[in-house]
Amino acid sequence: MQGYDYFYSLSKFGSRPGLERVSRLAELCGRPDKKLNIIHVAGTNGKGTTVYSLSAILTAAGYKTGCFMSPYVLDPRECLLINGIPLTREQFDNAILAVKPYADSMGADGPTEFELQCVAALKYFYDQGCDTVCLEVGMGGLLDATNFIDTPLLSVICAISIDHTAWLGESVAEIAAHKCGIIKEGGKTVAYPVQPDDAMQVIHATAAARHNLLELPDLSAVSDLTYDTAHRASFSYKGLSFSLTMPGEHQLYNALTVTEAALALRNTHIEISDKNITDSINSTHLPARVEIIDFPAANTAPVRRVIIDAGHDLQGIEALCSVLDSMQFDRPPVAVAGMLSDKDYTACAALLAKRCRSIHAAPPKSPRALPAESFAAAAKAAKANCCISCHGDIFTALAAAEAELLPGDTLLISGSFYVAMELRRIILEKTKN
Repeated sequence: MQGYDYFYSLSKFGSRPGLERVSRLAELCGRPDKKLNIIHVAGTNGKGTTVYSLSAILTAAGYKTGCFMSPYVLDPRECLLINGIPLTREQFDNAILAVKPYADSMGADGPTEFELQCVAALKYFYDQGCDTVCLEVGMGGLLDATNFIDTPLLSVICAISIDHTAWLGESVAEIAAHKCGIIKEGGKTVAYPVQPDDAMQVIHATAAARHNLLELPDLSAVSDLTYDTAHRASFSYKGLSFSLTMPGEHQLYNALTVTEAALALRNTHIEISDKNITDSINSTHLPARVEIIDFPAANTAPVRRVIIDAGHDLQGIEALCSVLDSMQFDRPPVAVAGMLSDKDYTACAALLAKRCRSIHAAPPKSPRALPAESFAAAAKAAKANCCISCHGDIFTALAAAEAELLPGDTLLISGSFYVAMELRRIILEKTKN
């Protein structure tokens, strides 16, 4: 059996919060996590950007760095990188098959897909001689499969908002308590600077209770802040100069968080130069994070700009809308949108309806997909000057949106990783034609 086949066979077990299975599997594999320098990253939004940026900084500093991200959308290899490069199919097969005998020995109480992927990643990183690992939480923190590890080299808490309420709680404070579950006794923690008051109180209280040195970016140390026409920030911070490639005020705060994390790592045994920090953060560009794709002027497609964003909750959609509000359009964008049912889709749909001249709603490819009709009803309730239509899938929605476009128009793709990444592949193919 190939590693891919075995990995996909575990999806039938779904999500089962708890640390017993993953801890047992890690023990059987020799606890590779204990032999690695781990930076553990939790939060609602910004985890991927933070993990990727820190991985780039550590790689630039000369450390062989593993990176574990989630979720995957098109291929599970998206989640496992060494020095910024995803594993090949053969490497992924080898990583999964190396753990399979231990998982099989656990019998009926074997690991879920995510649990096996996490342990397989850490074992592979150790076997390949990685010095450091940037480890992204899957969901929450306290009971997330990644949280079987001991006190990491550094914990990072990214932006927190309402998320996964069925698992994490209804309030920001309850959710923050889960996210802060990665803060371990005697460690070091860096947190995103702009949090809801309830979340920030939980962060401070948890860090104090677990005797952590807590560092927050100093917003007063930001100077020379400007934004270009795509709302990309340039600024100085503690003597370092930045010009970001990803737009949005939230990316400014993400960059500050990553910078403080890198400075905190300097106070361990990790050697990082100023240039490692600035070059890596300035060049960080992740797909579908308010990603702007401009078509060549000679292209026959009527659309000249596509904005793809995987903001999947209210905080993410608000960040997207902030960027949209800063941009100039000949006409409001035409949108393809789809969300998951466990998000605050009512508020998100209203925000998008007020900024788009039409929305083509469709369900993402996920068991948790929100029906297009539910999204459309929420958008119509906003009573905005926006035409709403429903489609059976995101590909039909994209075709309908493209048929509506006029020369010079902007196409917006938003609402979920499952929408953004699936359609991004199609859009990029079109740019080549």
